[in-house]
Amino acid sequence: MPSVPINAAGDLPLNDDLACVLTIKKGSIRDNPRGGTSKTLSFRVSEGLAVLKAKIQETPLQPPLLEDFEVFFRRTKTSVQASYVPLSSDNFTDQLKHRWSKITQREVDEWQQDAGKTPQESNVFEFFVYQPRNRRGNTQQLQRATASRMASARNQILAHHQRNNTQVGPIQLEHLATLNARLPDGSDLAFPNDASNRQAEALDRSLEEFNAEEADAVARRNATYKPILIRII
Repeated sequence: MPSVPINAAGDLPLNDDLACVLTIKKGSIRDNPRGGTSKTLSFRVSEGLAVLKAKIQETPLQPPLLEDFEVFFRRTKTSVQASYVPLSSDNFTDQLKHRWSKITQREVDEWQQDAGKTPQESNVFEFFVYQPRNRRGNTQQLQRATASRMASARNQILAHHQRNNTQVGPIQLEHLATLNARLPDGSDLAFPNDASNRQAEALDRSLEEFNAEEADAVARRNATYKPILIRII
């Protein structure tokens, strides 16, 4: 039986204080904004997302954060901004465990050698909150569906379906990504129940049925016709 790899940092401490850096960025994640204001916080996994958000709300900001603000999480050290994951009460612990599992033995050794510290004392989680620019003035202003906004919208739509255990086909995904990429900054994800969205969903079903029929036809042909090797001397 193959051995199960052991996490170099051990199990994620659920009831102990852990360090994180919170970065407040101006704009929408779809715009891939740069910079931001960062602050170090401590939190406990067992307290959940609600307590973390309460600590974030205590951070003095002008203007203050909206009540329904989302917290995004960097799952790996190499994750780009468009792939940051929106956290929910359901995925909070699992996402943190995933990031913790990516700590390497090399990092553990370096922390121990340089400062004599444990992973719990050295690792820093990264959270991000996006504060819409001029929310009042931008309420009705549609945006250009740039490549970065499209990529961000796709990731958010896929994350939404993953959280809800639902599926979205490639045609409907592109339709929804285009629609959401053009929405004003600070808008919630839109899943309209209109003719265009239903048509995209129907096209995905037709494509899936066609691919299944094509795969079945190929399987039947392969079962009927077998290649014969003829050697000519």
